[in-house]
Amino acid sequence: MVTLFKNSIFNLFGTLISLILGVISIPVIFKFLGAEKFSIISIYLTLIAIGNIADLGVGKAIIKKLNSTTSISLKKKYFTSGIFFCFIISLVFVLLNFLILNMITFLNINYYHITKFSLYLIPTLILIIFFKSIIESKNNFFLVNIIRLTFNILLFGFIIFAAYSKFDIIIILSIINLIKLLQLIITFIFSRSIFFGVFFSKKEFYELSVSSIKLGVLNLMGTLIGYVDRLILPMILSASIIAPYYLVNDISSKLWLLPGAIFSALFPSLMKFPEKFSNKSFLKKINRILIFSFAPVIIIVSGFSDEIIKILSSGTLDETTSIYLKITLVGVLISCFNQLNSNILIAYNRENEMIKFQTILFFIYLPVLYFSVQYYGLLGACYAFSIRLLIDSVIISILSFKHTKYYFKIESLFVLLSILILVFGVVFRNSIFNSVILIISCFIFIYYLKKSWKILIIAN
Repeated sequence: MVTLFKNSIFNLFGTLISLILGVISIPVIFKFLGAEKFSIISIYLTLIAIGNIADLGVGKAIIKKLNSTTSISLKKKYFTSGIFFCFIISLVFVLLNFLILNMITFLNINYYHITKFSLYLIPTLILIIFFKSIIESKNNFFLVNIIRLTFNILLFGFIIFAAYSKFDIIIILSIINLIKLLQLIITFIFSRSIFFGVFFSKKEFYELSVSSIKLGVLNLMGTLIGYVDRLILPMILSASIIAPYYLVNDISSKLWLLPGAIFSALFPSLMKFPEKFSNKSFLKKINRILIFSFAPVIIIVSGFSDEIIKILSSGTLDETTSIYLKITLVGVLISCFNQLNSNILIAYNRENEMIKFQTILFFIYLPVLYFSVQYYGLLGACYAFSIRLLIDSVIISILSFKHTKYYFKIESLFVLLSILILVFGVVFRNSIFNSVILIISCFIFIYYLKKSWKILIIAN
């Protein structure tokens, strides 16, 4: 539990600092580069972000396979299979890239440069993910985040310097590729893998490939269903109208950072000892930590959502946007308690069921979102978003119940109380009654925190 706590903190701080670096850098880069060059850099940085799922799940698959066996011989075969799989994916991408470069006439020369330079970027990112996963499989998340932060600082520092010095866009893209190549070399060196060598086996290659493709499809479906609203909304509403939805969605989704940090740190151990981390006792501990973390957020959003929106939008958005924030926050809150269940199903090799469910949910969510936006505007989009997360959480919880035997009673009560507090924040906005409710909620939270923290210490 102590190791998990440390690794979660490393992940959380690594993610937050990287996020802050990006937020600080954007206005500086825009100022010195100008709109056109800034858009090129933004697209290229988006490619780097998308590159995190370009490995088709081989990163998670190698962690799963390495932690599911104690045989060094098998681990060596899985490692070699993973390297071959990465090269196959990279080769496919390179061939597709060559086809695009030779078959399409680019109206804007900058888009040609992006496509050309991504020819070297994506294979590098795929291998970075693979060797990073080798380090993660050893539970060395401190090293993972040190490498990530070092190269994020180097990347954004260089882009700011290049923007200030008015570097040509080709030079900027070239240096970004070199920075990522250097990150690959450092990640490879620090992975210090005892499995390195040629130990190829058709059986292990097939097993790893199947596992990778399943996890890759699962990641792809999650990405599609998570971002489809951003594709649908511009088709129905104008850009100026949908801006509030994008803002509240971005704010709410930051709540995923905490469970994301915890469950990323937990993943290697969960793959190794699934029965140890899928029992009632462990789930109760993890969910108590989430409740402790989310309770202050709920109270702050309930009482000060209007002020939060005004600050982040520089006073351009009205109080209606704060209602959107509260609705989307409920959906994200529910899904946060569900992330461990998804990992538990992966640990027990039930990816096929998750893929089928995600596919069905995607094709249901698509028309529901479309008609909700058409008839109810952004309010309909917010409700569709949260209801989709609710359905996803309920079904995944039911599927994982076979392994966990956990009913989520306290968590369900917490979500209902959160909804009640948020509703009070809307109905009794800027009133004395709302302030009283917030004060009472704070006292209840402090009392519950003190009581439950003692139970957790005794349990540990």
